Amino acid sequence: MTMKSSGSTSMPTEDLSFICIVDFTDKANWQYLSPSVSDVLGYTPEELVGKSSIALVHPDEQNPFISLHYNTITADKAAALVYIRMKHKVVSKGWRLFIITRTIVHNVVVGSVSLARTPQANQVASTAQEVTTLSPAAADLQFRVCCCSVVEFRCLYHAQRWTDPMPSAGNDDLLEAVPRTSPTPTYVRPPSQSFRTAFILDRFTHKCTIKYCSNDLIDIDKEDCIGRPFYEYVAQEDETRFKGYIEQVKGWGVNPLGQPCSGGFGYGSFKLLSKAREYKEPAPVDGGKAKAHKRGTRRSRSSSAAGTSLGLASSTAANGGIIMARPARMAAALKAAPPSATPEDEYTRVDAILSAHSDGVLLILRRVKPDSAPFNA
Repeated sequence: MTMKSSGSTSMPTEDLSFICIVDFTDKANWQYLSPSVSDVLGYTPEELVGKSSIALVHPDEQNPFISLHYNTITADKAAALVYIRMKHKVVSKGWRLFIITRTIVHNVVVGSVSLARTPQANQVASTAQEVTTLSPAAADLQFRVCCCSVVEFRCLYHAQRWTDPMPSAGNDDLLEAVPRTSPTPTYVRPPSQSFRTAFILDRFTHKCTIKYCSNDLIDIDKEDCIGRPFYEYVAQEDETRFKGYIEQVKGWGVNPLGQPCSGGFGYGSFKLLSKAREYKEPAPVDGGKAKAHKRGTRRSRSSSAAGTSLGLASSTAANGGIIMARPARMAAALKAAPPSATPEDEYTRVDAILSAHSDGVLLILRRVKPDSAPFNA
C-alpha cells in the first residue's frame, strides 16, 4: 500500500520524516510507509512493505525493542516515543539515532520515524505521552526531555484522556529506560486493542483531503472517505476548533527554512459526523496571492495600519515566520451568528491526537468516554 506524496521533496534530508504502520507480530512487519522513507532510510516503500522493521534496528537494541513493541500493544499506548538506532540502506551512512513514535490503533501500530537530532525533535519528545530510551547514543537527550514542560500543554488539550493514570509530577515519570541486555522475549501475538481509527490527511491542501483510513470503527466508511475533505466529517460548529488543531501541529512541523517536517503531538476533541456534510472551502485572502515576508523583519506601522483599514487580522505562526490573515469582519460575523448545533444522533464526540509530518498529518481518533469531563479548549 503506497500513496503519492503531495509535497515537494527538495528539502534537507535531515529534517524529513515518514509515516509508518506495522503489525502486531514479533517482527513488527511494515504494512505502510509514506514516500519520504526513501530520503530517511534509503529504501522505497515497495522494498520494505511486508518485511520486518526489527531487521533495521541495531542488534544490541532488537530484543529490548521487541519487548517494548509487545508492552506498547498490551498497554494500548498512544503518542509514545522511543530513541533507537536504525541502519540506512547506504552502508556508509551507518547506524543513526532515530525517534520512533507509536500509537496503538486497534490491530496495528501507527507512528512515524525521524532523526533524533533536528531542531524539531525536542518538540516531539516534550509533547509525547511517554519517552523511552533504548540506545546509549540518546543518553544526552534524556536531560533535554526532562527540561521540557509538558504539564500545561497536556492540561490544555486534555491529553490525560489517552494515558491512565496521568504522570503525577515531574517529567522524570515520562522516561522509561529499558535494559539493553534484555533476554530474547517469548512473544505471543497480542489481540486487538481498543477501538481507534487512524487517518492520514494531506497537509498541503486547506481541505485536509483524506489519503488513508485504517478501519470503520468510528462509523466512517474507510473506502468511501478517501479523497474527501476531512472537514466534511467535522460538525460545522466545531470546524473552527478543528482548523485550529491542524494549523497548530502544522506550525510545529516546520523546519528553520519553513519546510514541512515532523512536529509535536496535539490533543483535542470535536464532534465527528457519521455522514459527510457539504463543505465549502473558504475563499482565499487577497485573491489567493501570498505575500513574501523575510524572517526576522517587522512590519512597519504604516503597513500595520493599512492592514487594519482593510479589515484584516494577522497572526504569525510560532514556527517558520508564516503570516496568516483573515477578514476581521467575516470573523465577527461568524461569531455573531454561530452555526446551529448538530443533532446528537448525527455525530459522535471523539478525542484526537494530531501530528504533522513531511508527507501528511496523522490523525488518531477514538470515542470520548461517557464519564470524561467536557472539553472546552
